[in-house]
Amino acid sequence: MYLSPWQTPCRASILVFRTTRADADTIAVVREHVARLDRDLPVYGRASLTGAVARSPGVPARRVLTAAFLGFAVLAVVLGALGLFGVVAHEVASRRAELALRIALGANPSRILTSTLGQGVSMVAFALVIGGVLSFWVSRALAGVTNTSGSVDAVSAAAASAVLLFAGVCAVLPAARRAAHTDPLALLRNE
Repeated sequence: MYLSPWQTPCRASILVFRTTRADADTIAVVREHVARLDRDLPVYGRASLTGAVARSPGVPARRVLTAAFLGFAVLAVVLGALGLFGVVAHEVASRRAELALRIALGANPSRILTSTLGQGVSMVAFALVIGGVLSFWVSRALAGVTNTSGSVDAVSAAAASAVLLFAGVCAVLPAARRAAHTDPLALLRNE
């Protein structure tokens, strides 16, 4: 922030600049330029921006907050995957007799696997589309409240979608494998 010395007089000045040189070279060049202007003016208290940010009191609090948000996000993905596993496992269990009959009549177990896996992945894909539209809408709505522009980062959205799709496939796969390996004789004897 620039403050005019006529409006806010101060005995010290702070110079901020960007350079590609090493710190020792930079401070030597600055001292040389300041000495050309005024030999009695001291140059002291140099600090890099990364060092100043690291010493800032807000950085540890932000790291804790970021870790908490990351923990909640991982917990949400795990709970969502468990819920999806439960829904698909219940659906497979309720169709167990139908699946056993299909296998007994000659259905290919790999086709049953891909069919069941496809149903679960279609649920995940539908949820990703709805979630993507809602997140875009909410980020636009909250742009005035937060310090963000309201734009969506495409790389982050794609990475989040890929993680959620992977978690969904991992959640559906055990139930789909169980459906494909249904033993028709054992199940039809119990019926």
